Parts: sequence; structure tokens; C-alpha cells
Amino acid sequence: MKWVGFLVWCGLLFCVRGSDVPCRQAGGTCQHNSLYCSGSYRRNMCAGSARRQCCIPSRASSGSDTPCINQGGTCQYDHLQCTGQYQSYLCSGAANRRCCIPSRSSSGSSPSSGNYNCYGNFMNLHPTGASAQTARQDRIRQGGVSASQRMVANDIRELRKRKSCYIQAGNNNCVHPAVIAGIASRETRGGAIIERTGGWGDNHNAYGIMQCDGGASGLGEEVCTRYLWNSCEHINMMVEILLVPYIRTIQSKHPSWAPEQQLQGAVSAYNAGTGNVRTFDRMDVGTTGNDYSNDVMARAQYLVSRFGW
Repeated sequence: MKWVGFLVWCGLLFCVRGSDVPCRQAGGTCQHNSLYCSGSYRRNMCAGSARRQCCIPSRASSGSDTPCINQGGTCQYDHLQCTGQYQSYLCSGAANRRCCIPSRSSSGSSPSSGNYNCYGNFMNLHPTGASAQTARQDRIRQGGVSASQRMVANDIRELRKRKSCYIQAGNNNCVHPAVIAGIASRETRGGAIIERTGGWGDNHNAYGIMQCDGGASGLGEEVCTRYLWNSCEHINMMVEILLVPYIRTIQSKHPSWAPEQQLQGAVSAYNAGTGNVRTFDRMDVGTTGNDYSNDVMARAQYLVSRFGW
């Protein structure tokens, strides 16, 4: 009976902890307190376990990546591949979060296509581009490939800020960086529309430049918020644990499709799930705007043909 009473008491005081709203209103992110926090943890501001606490970034840490950025680098954990050299003491946070400064040869040229052929050549695809609904985001009157091209061109400055991140994720997962950046362009305009929300989009249901939806994907919020929303690590994580598994599922479901068609199917699944990908011509029916993969692939192709990715 003592244990029953304890469990009831525990349930009343700890197990029902409300929502994550107090943390979000304070500008923080709810996550397990074993994860790295760029500021400090505060208790009793998050739902769930007592170890799920609110990470509120400090003012100092939010701006202390500037030395790395000023040298053309990207702050990331040093177990990830760097296309140049790592330099210490230029980034905020943990000691193993270092500045990757691309070499001149890698930063000034497009990545070698030989590293990204695992899933076919997406430049052989013939996407139909954005729907009129999607095109209206940029006040473009008609949909189509030209609309996708104009939209990704509008995002190019934001995408270039993290080009090294897309290249690294591409190298790590054998997916062309332009495809990854195309998804980022479609999801968050490369991060531009989630700056003010601390990386949250879709009514606070999805996190990061690549928009990790813990509920829809089944990954859970703790996984989705494992890395900072605008970090190379987060971009790489989304490719590694979501896009690539989707590719493999589509390969199994549609073995007769060409590899690049399977890749496009996985991009469609990124938005609406693998169960929605039944036929190649109608795979986007049911995705946001009914155009998701055709829009993303058109954006990706333009990043290559127009901007040299």
C-alpha cells in the first residue's frame, strides 16, 4: 500500500507536468538534460520526465560562433567530416565543437558528382515543378519548373551560408548536396522563416532547417532537438535517419523504378510518408501542395545548372 500511495503521489506531482509552453515562451527548447545545451537548463518548464528540462541559450553562446563564421567556417562536432581543416577555440559550446574551414579547392567549386551517385543521377529526372499554391508564397502567378527555379533563387543567399553543411551531409550519406538543399529550401527557405522562432516551424511541431517532425516521423521530440536547429549536425541527422531509410524503403517497394526515381519517391515520402508513394506519376498527390518532390527536384536541378552546386 505504501508503494501504491507513493505512485499516486508521484503521478500527481511529477508525471503530470503540463506542456512545453513555459519553456517555449522563455525562448528555450525542451530536451533530455544529458544533451548539450548552449546555455543553461531550467527545471519544471517541460512536460514528461523530470530529466526533460528547458535549455535556454545564453546571449554569449548564441553569438560566439562569429569568429568561425568570419573565417568562412561552420561550427560543428569534430566527429563529422570536414571538407577542409578543423580549428579550435572559434566556436561556442563543448570542446569538441570546432570550426570547419573549407579548403580553397573545396569551397570554390561544386562537389564531385562521383561522390553522390549511389541513388542515380537526379539530373535525368523531369520534374513538373511547384504548384500554383506553392508558387504563391513568392507571389508568383503560375506554377511549374520556372516557379521552383525562382523560389530557390530567392533562397540562394541563405542556402550558401550552410553550403558546407549540405556538402558534408552529401558526402556522409552519398546524396547530392543540391537535393538536400532543395529540401531545406522547400521546408524553411533554407532556415530564413524559422530564425525568429528558434528553429521551430509548422505551428511548433517541427524543428530545424530540414524540419524534423517528431510526431509524424515517429522520431520523437527528443531526437528532433538533439542538435541545434541551424547546425550541420542537424542537417546530417535528417538525411541519415530519415531520407536515406526512406530511399531504402522505396527501393524495396518499387524495385523496377530507376534509382533516381526511387530517390524522388523518398523525397516525396519525406513529406507524406512512404505509404503515400504508390505510383511515380502520382506520388505527390497528398503531399503539401500536391507537388512536394517535383518542386524539390526542380529546385535541386536549378542549384546545379544555375548556381554550380
